[in-house]
Amino acid sequence: MSNVKRWAYINKTFKNHSRSAVIKKYVKSNKKEHREYRYYLAFFLGVSIVAVFFSYQYFYVTSVIMFAASFISYLLVEKKLSKDLSSLYEQHDLGDYHFSERARQLSYLLFKEQLDKDSKIKSEDITVLLKWNDINNEKVDRMIFFKSKYILMIVTALLALTIQHLQGQEFSTDFLIAIFYMALILLMLSFFIFDFSSFPKDRNLQITRFLKWYEIEKNTNTV
Repeated sequence: MSNVKRWAYINKTFKNHSRSAVIKKYVKSNKKEHREYRYYLAFFLGVSIVAVFFSYQYFYVTSVIMFAASFISYLLVEKKLSKDLSSLYEQHDLGDYHFSERARQLSYLLFKEQLDKDSKIKSEDITVLLKWNDINNEKVDRMIFFKSKYILMIVTALLALTIQHLQGQEFSTDFLIAIFYMALILLMLSFFIFDFSSFPKDRNLQITRFLKWYEIEKNTNTV
């Protein structure tokens, strides 16, 4: 098997055997025990649609409601997932992890489980694949400075100040509160987006991390 084919296999395994992939599969499932996932999704979408409809008149209230609905939906899905995958949760004490780290650990266990099942990747293959990916990612990122989250926050704040200044208006308490609530909504939405989707660079980073963990477990006979 060529390294190109091995990496394609690893990508496919990562994509189809992760926490987000399991949740998507359960949402599409017609089994009775998986219907709750659809109910949680319907709850979140329903609240969001109603909140957007009334956001013009009750912006602050609807912002808080959307934030709460997002958080509650996430917790409900996590609780249901811990029941459906109780064997993994209990075997590896996933419940002891913070919920933000639990998602990564669960995805790794699902990824590892499939690699063990297929038996297509050996220890020496992992070393080669990691080197292969390092070479593949070798390039000069000329925009790295502007990709810092702190720089983006500063640029966004400066842009808001500039627009406000050009409009010749003074800052009001309502304006600052609106910015605060919008930041909360964007924070929660970004959390969902990064949890259920992945971009090429982020996906490669996660795969590399999982392969290194898998290599350690293989070398220490803990797989």
